Amino acid sequence: MKKIALVFSALILILTSCTSSNEDSTTIDQDSVLVRKYTYSRNDQNITTNLIYNGNKVISTNSTGGISEKFTYTGNLITKIEHFFYDDLDQLDTYAYNSDGKLETFISLTPTMGNGKKVTFVYNSDGTTSYSKFIGNLTSQTTLQETGKIFYKNGEIIQIESIAGTTTTIQNFTYDEKNNPFKNCIGFSAISFANFQVDGKSRNVLTYSSSSSFNNFSATYSYTYDDNNF
Repeated sequence: MKKIALVFSALILILTSCTSSNEDSTTIDQDSVLVRKYTYSRNDQNITTNLIYNGNKVISTNSTGGISEKFTYTGNLITKIEHFFYDDLDQLDTYAYNSDGKLETFISLTPTMGNGKKVTFVYNSDGTTSYSKFIGNLTSQTTLQETGKIFYKNGEIIQIESIAGTTTTIQNFTYDEKNNPFKNCIGFSAISFANFQVDGKSRNVLTYSSSSSFNNFSATYSYTYDDNNF
């Protein structure tokens, strides 16, 4: 969902909430807004995604270019997302949680490529989250590829430190004070960091930087908001 493509140095996001046209100029309860559509502008190409809800749960999406997603919940937790390219299953993501409802294991399988990855998370007493990433095939992911730690401020990820072999990479994020389009969607905050494509939980990423011994990269993002700061 709403994946930040780090290969682009600028991004414009246009959102349409569930308010009717008669309500567009009226300030409403920001905790009740559900975004029905968002559009990325990338190098003069617009990619639009429509969201379908059952209450406050996103049950499916469809995007420009034949891309769609189907969501499965257990209670209020997202336990599976199926990604389709037209009618073909392109990626299958599953999520398992601990007794506190925090994400414990994320598995992502790519049937067309025959490979998979698994990420396990441990929540530390200092408020950080440690993780280990494993790779493998569609049935087993046991080869350790990367370990790391996630740091937070005001509930948002501000830094990820990762170690892959002998390479250490540090990623930094800053945020605006507006509303993330998935702020009020049930289950999304618990998995927002699962695949390390950080979009924010209640806010939106403004700047991103990544540095390692072999590469440095930075990006900035811009957004168009409605009257309710979505």
